[in-house]
Amino acid sequence: MHKNAEELFNKYAIALFESGQDVFEIGPERQVYTKRNIDNRIGVGNYNYYYTDLFREQAERIVNDHWGIRSTEIDTADMPHFISMPDENTFECDDNKFDIVYATNVIEHVRMPWVWLKEIVRVTKPGGYVIMQCPGITTPYHEDPIDCWRIWPEGFNSLFQYVGLEDIRGTWEHVVPEPDGYKHIDTIAIGVKPSK
Repeated sequence: MHKNAEELFNKYAIALFESGQDVFEIGPERQVYTKRNIDNRIGVGNYNYYYTDLFREQAERIVNDHWGIRSTEIDTADMPHFISMPDENTFECDDNKFDIVYATNVIEHVRMPWVWLKEIVRVTKPGGYVIMQCPGITTPYHEDPIDCWRIWPEGFNSLFQYVGLEDIRGTWEHVVPEPDGYKHIDTIAIGVKPSK
């Protein structure tokens, strides 16, 4: 994860996190910066943190990847609630469970994001937030184990409308070169599940 992805998440999404919420992070590979920044905002233990990984083999071991980000083993102290996925488009949990569902740099690894997002909406509480972040075309192809998409704001608007999310906000930012030489362009989109 490059540092500008963290800045984008903090600029547009971090203010949505509040004490007492049920928060669900979807990987591949748990993004340590998001969890750390949420902890800093509302305090460790002041919300319920749940996690899953699209690719179970990654969740079952500790991995140091090329970004220096650690995946976390199931049921370690900082990840007590693991949500199983029998397949890449199904979460084994109740409907309307989470106040916030977020995935940073994950949707590009999903084969059918329109199907996956419908399942995310199912597990989000009415009035809850869905936060998606995707790298742009300046981020190189990266199998994890697959790399399928880059999605711009208009693409997220279309996907979010299709799955029934409202109050759609999307943005992208062209950022200054990082040490790896790339000018990363990320898209972040935030939608709200309609209240019933």
